[in-house]
Amino acid sequence: MKERRKYRRVHIQLPLRIHGTDMHGQDVNIISITKNVSTGGAYFEYSEPLEVGMKVNVFLSVPYEIASLLPPKILESEASIVRVAAQEDRYKGQTGIAVKFLKDLTWQKEVYESM
Repeated sequence: MKERRKYRRVHIQLPLRIHGTDMHGQDVNIISITKNVSTGGAYFEYSEPLEVGMKVNVFLSVPYEIASLLPPKILESEASIVRVAAQEDRYKGQTGIAVKFLKDLTWQKEVYESM
């Protein structure tokens, strides 16, 4: 089967923070760990499904060992939820969620204290 992805995925666990507003106007704040990341998006698991099409802000914590920067840095981008795992594909109460970056990842000046 031919790979259809546009960007190469890297299987890496990075702290991830998602902030947005759901389709009902409720604030959504999620802290999770990525399963994989590419220049086009990221995949992570969360205890609740999110809505496909939801716009969010994504913050990825990049540790010193990867970025060779002191202190650890945060990459951020606007993103859209593009896939949510089907009920039968959920594992141990976690839902797989894929986000597509809508803008290039940029370095954030300040590191989130909670990450």
